[in-house]
Amino acid sequence: MSFETLHLWNRRWTARIPVFVLFFLATVATFLLIGGYLTLRNYWTVPPASSGDEPVYDSIGWELSQGNGYQLDFTNPEFRQPYDQADRQLTTSTRDDNVPDTVRPPLFPFVISWTNRLLGRQFWGVRLWNLLCISVSTGITAVWLNRRAGLLSILLLIPLAAVVDVRTRLYSRAILTEATSVLTVTLMTLALLRLFEHVHRGELHAIYRWAFFSGICATLSLYTRSNILLWLPVIAISIGWSSFQKTQSQRLRRAAMVVGLFVMTIAVGYAPWAIRNIRVTGAFFPLGTQGATQLSAAWGDEIWESRGIWNNLQAQGFFDKLDDEALPPMKHRVAQAQYSQSKARNWIVHHPTKSVLLIPLKIGQEFRPHHWSEAVILLLATLGLWKMKPSPARRTFLTLILAAAFGVGLTWSVEGRFLVPLLFVWHSLAVSGLVSCLGLNSGEELSSVTVN
Repeated sequence: MSFETLHLWNRRWTARIPVFVLFFLATVATFLLIGGYLTLRNYWTVPPASSGDEPVYDSIGWELSQGNGYQLDFTNPEFRQPYDQADRQLTTSTRDDNVPDTVRPPLFPFVISWTNRLLGRQFWGVRLWNLLCISVSTGITAVWLNRRAGLLSILLLIPLAAVVDVRTRLYSRAILTEATSVLTVTLMTLALLRLFEHVHRGELHAIYRWAFFSGICATLSLYTRSNILLWLPVIAISIGWSSFQKTQSQRLRRAAMVVGLFVMTIAVGYAPWAIRNIRVTGAFFPLGTQGATQLSAAWGDEIWESRGIWNNLQAQGFFDKLDDEALPPMKHRVAQAQYSQSKARNWIVHHPTKSVLLIPLKIGQEFRPHHWSEAVILLLATLGLWKMKPSPARRTFLTLILAAAFGVGLTWSVEGRFLVPLLFVWHSLAVSGLVSCLGLNSGEELSSVTVN
């Protein structure tokens, strides 16, 4: 088949296949490919590793399903049974058992709790949820790419997302927040795409509507991963600056109104959980205690020595000097958070040069490829971003990449995990870069179309 024939075929079939059919086919294809992999490797029913965050989310979900509240309890015999049968020793501080959790955001544990209520004690239900999140996100990406680059872009996307990118398979089976956050951030990306497009056109009523929807999607993302909060200043500034540039009259006032609506939607949506955290801890920790407790993992000698990569403070004995053994469990947790905050602030004051240099170190550690597939996708995505002309789509993608980098710079690198929620962005840019080199953009500008 010649290049010209392939181009004509791509344009002809792009116009013929309905959008919902493309979404369904791309979603199902991704589901079958990754689901087949999980089946062949026997990942559906095995318990996760006994250390790390997976058993913690699993425990909170089980406790919720049993009506015991938002807490974890590693001593619960029903919860422990599959781990014990697999000879996996669960280890955690006894102080954490039967105490309201103030570390993990709530959306994913509530999903786990509903799988337990419907299916009993198991692991395949939450992995099915993870796989659905990844598959639906890929289906959404396929629809967006089809409008930009035609049917061939979808034929490139499916193997890229389901076969080449190891992260989609890893986080489909891992009992972690990554897969859920891929879906919520994909929805936020779509809302921001529409918002920036309407800002570009100067359609005022639509701007307010999509600022509201963007706020809702950002709230869902925040309920999935608390570090999304650090993305919001960059997103808000980008929204405000774009509105200021494109508005013809009362520019400052209207830009402030759009940003204000976006921020207030998030504030109101997240307020119930923030109030719960403040009441439970008895201190001002609206996002919970995790960020404060881990602040010395973001700013200290240990992260300087690791060149920006997160260190486990508890395992390193960081809190051993804190005289808090006589405190009740919740006060103990709050004391650790306040202690870590104080130490981190003191370190920043006494090491201003290192504090500044740590920021690019963290970002570099997070963005550098950690697997050959990540290198391929990053290279293609960079090409796609370079080829993309100034447009609402380009602004949206750059905003989210910069927002993620900003969040990493203020916290730490977990060697790529903080970038997983942006799979829609990475896959869209990678495929766009590939098809732009082939000239198969169905006659439309590569950076001008968004999903309706």
